[in-house]
Amino acid sequence: MNKEAAKKLNDVAWQAAENFSSDREFNYDHELFTIHSILPMGDMDAAVIMEKTGGKRSLFHFWWQNNNGGRWYYRVPTDSHLLQMNYLWQQVKCQVEQHNFEFNFKNKMVVN
Repeated sequence: MNKEAAKKLNDVAWQAAENFSSDREFNYDHELFTIHSILPMGDMDAAVIMEKTGGKRSLFHFWWQNNNGGRWYYRVPTDSHLLQMNYLWQQVKCQVEQHNFEFNFKNKMVVN
């Protein structure tokens, strides 16, 4: 991740912590969120672990979307989201890549 993207991620992560610390729906204990750690997962993705005042932690997924100048988006993924993304990566993405691979060659590949 380049320096500019890392700085923007840090700013957006702190803003997310502030947003989740506000008087919002489902914040029953009025907990405050702070950044525990930022774990880059490549140029355009990061996991951010938030620490809550009650001692628990929460996982946030941040991703860079490069349109209109680009910006960081985030969500708090559920177990279901993570399982579905894992399936998407391991099954569907590999099938798409396998299908597209032969288009990298002028002449069709011959597979024995």
